[in-house]
Amino acid sequence: MKFYIGVDGGGTKTAFALFDSAKKLIMSYTGKGSNHENLEGGFDEASDIIIDGIRTLCKNSGLDMSRISFTLMGLAGIDHKWQHDKMCALLREKGLENFEVFNDGYLIIKAGSDTGAAVGYNCGTGVCCNGIDSKGNMLQLMGLGVFSGDLSGGQTIAIKAYEIAYRELFLGIEKSPITEMVKEHYGIKNRDEFLELLGKIENPDEPEHTRNFVGFFFDAVEQGDAHALQYCVKMADRGAKSIASLVNQMDYEGDEVEVILSGSINVKVGSPTYIRELTERARQYASKKLIFKKLTQAPVTGCINWIMQDYAHADEITDSAPKEITVAVIGSGSTYCPELIDGFLKAQDKLRLKKISFMDIDDRKRNIVGGLCVRMLKAAGVECETLLTDNLDEALEGADFVVTQIRVGKLPARHLDETIPLKYNLIGQETTGIGGFFKAQRTIPVIKNICDRIEAICPDAWLINFTNPSGIITEFVLNNTNVKCIGLCNVPIDMIDDTKEIVGEDMEYTYVGLNHLSWMTSVRSGGRELIDELIEKGFSPKVMANIKDDGFSLETLAAIHALPSSYLQYYYCRNAKLKHLLEGEKSRAQVCMEIEEELLEMYSDEGLYVKPALLDQRGGHKYSLVAVNLISAIANDTNDIQVVNVKNGDTLPFLKPDDVIEIAARIGSDGAKPLPVGEIDNHHIIGLMRVVKEYENYTVKAGRDGDEEAALNALLIHPLVGDWEAATKCFNEMKEAHKQYLPQYYKT
Repeated sequence: MKFYIGVDGGGTKTAFALFDSAKKLIMSYTGKGSNHENLEGGFDEASDIIIDGIRTLCKNSGLDMSRISFTLMGLAGIDHKWQHDKMCALLREKGLENFEVFNDGYLIIKAGSDTGAAVGYNCGTGVCCNGIDSKGNMLQLMGLGVFSGDLSGGQTIAIKAYEIAYRELFLGIEKSPITEMVKEHYGIKNRDEFLELLGKIENPDEPEHTRNFVGFFFDAVEQGDAHALQYCVKMADRGAKSIASLVNQMDYEGDEVEVILSGSINVKVGSPTYIRELTERARQYASKKLIFKKLTQAPVTGCINWIMQDYAHADEITDSAPKEITVAVIGSGSTYCPELIDGFLKAQDKLRLKKISFMDIDDRKRNIVGGLCVRMLKAAGVECETLLTDNLDEALEGADFVVTQIRVGKLPARHLDETIPLKYNLIGQETTGIGGFFKAQRTIPVIKNICDRIEAICPDAWLINFTNPSGIITEFVLNNTNVKCIGLCNVPIDMIDDTKEIVGEDMEYTYVGLNHLSWMTSVRSGGRELIDELIEKGFSPKVMANIKDDGFSLETLAAIHALPSSYLQYYYCRNAKLKHLLEGEKSRAQVCMEIEEELLEMYSDEGLYVKPALLDQRGGHKYSLVAVNLISAIANDTNDIQVVNVKNGDTLPFLKPDDVIEIAARIGSDGAKPLPVGEIDNHHIIGLMRVVKEYENYTVKAGRDGDEEAALNALLIHPLVGDWEAATKCFNEMKEAHKQYLPQYYKT
């Protein structure tokens, strides 16, 4: 897999984006403006900003700079050959290799045009008009300020608005609504205070003042103010003539030419009067029909389009053959298994199943579920070896990937986990509290046996653990066996996708926590931090299908200053959760038993060869997407970023290096490497993570050694237990109820 970087350097900010050869955005980063014309240090400072941004992007994504095949930059202020040559010389001097630099105006053509041949009219902080014709010729107009007669651009418009207000305040003529807008917004009481604003408008470190004055100007235009309207028409005419001039001078095939409008003035402000004047006048002056389009994606995406078109060799961008893999599914009687197969079918362009083994000790479920899975593969034309077996060693033979999705004691044991604690006024839940504790105790001996056999039969295989409680089981495997293991959960991808629905696909985020104890502590878009805005609006990710939604109050979100995963409802809404469980007619396990029997009846139908919709009513939504994405990233060494359960290392300094955490990591053939998250100063999150991590460590020790002292310490620490009498009585009753699955506590 090849990697590329795109840079869109503007006057107020610089966007850095990392792409792979499939044109997939892997990570982005926003730095300060890099237009040398706006910086005291000129070209030298601008080149430092660019180099630092590229290094930060690589560091944040876990990639060494040597793995970047090519970097393409569109930079504001690169309007002449001598400027291009000077910037390139400085970048090479500072260690950058394999790159090209253009004016940033050309990026919008590559980002927004269907053909890559168009006119781009960018009006943001500054203004420029660029053309790339059908033969690849390039030409730029405007962009030189007063030297090219530029009349628009945020800075110029803001100064014009200031000038209009100045005339009224100081000359007593030409009254304008802009004056009252300025007074009201800034609380201006006299001329001296008004004069102080000029320094703010001219200060590139305070762009909000420019935005304010631009807003005043266009509000006045829409109100019909003669002075603002006159200038608006004048600058629209200047832009229209530049657009038409490029169309008339350059060699565009056909009768139509696309014109891509970008920049805050053209897209975000979008004054109807201004846009109407611009487009109508451009059509009047141009010799061909103009098709106007507003740029809807980030201009930096034009970099990867350009790279793929002109700078990447064919062998770099051609998809390789799907990677052939052998997979063993342990616990294949799970009714989730068709979801996994559905994921493999959707990923046939990346993965080819050579063999898949379905192993389960439950003959009925193995044959029914496995039968559907085999039919799904055959119906999709997948020619691979399949094996249904109850023999673990047979299933592991030749495996590249081992997927564990076991439930020791099956759903009847889960029912006990959920109902016995209620006798002691404790929450019964299968992954947290005392219910989750006993699920871990039953599972650890079985997982240890699986890992022993992996080490003996397929020591190079990756164990992809979905068995709950996933974080605790992964903690045991990584610190007590030699098996290569990554833990998975579908909660993170649901949280991230839910937030993207609100913020947009270009969202950046920071995700921190343990399995089923996690938060998004930062949500960013376009360089803006949005977490406070999301909290103020009461946004929180959707609750998993297996959890009753008691909701997070606005006060809760504001207090913790983060977006919590739905499992935090057991902590933040403990009384409501306990009340719901006590009053419920059925446990969640009983509901799942009913759904499972319905599914098994459906699966038994020899005419069924697709995943039934009923499966989505279980809590494992997007399970297949998470599992197959992880397997593909390892098999194909894609270096994708995914949220997984891995050892902490030095990622979170408040936890030990060997502690398993749930964090965004770069996934490749060598496994998962956690991405740096910067300083975490949320002491609520730090405190709760430390407490629950100690619970997890005690739980692993208890499950491994049958250590009752460790078990009781775990329960006394856990926020959902804590009471000695309740903990000891419930522990003793549950230990006896699960006796057949707890050999570590009943050694002979």
